[in-house]
Amino acid sequence: MERVIGRALVSGETVHHKNGDRFDNRSENLELWFKAQPSGQRIDDLIEYLVVHHRSRLESRLSFCGDRER
Repeated sequence: MERVIGRALVSGETVHHKNGDRFDNRSENLELWFKAQPSGQRIDDLIEYLVVHHRSRLESRLSFCGDRER
């Protein structure tokens, strides 16, 4: 994050990883926050991560759920 913003983080600033993976330091996955952040992930960020990285597993689970409702 320091490279992205061009300076060192200051006291009270934290880095939020949108997809929850603290090792995924791509700039598009990072947000600069001030003060402590809540634990967890935003629902929209989590859904996007699952669709992009686990689409086939997600689709098979969704089709399985649909089969159970019939």
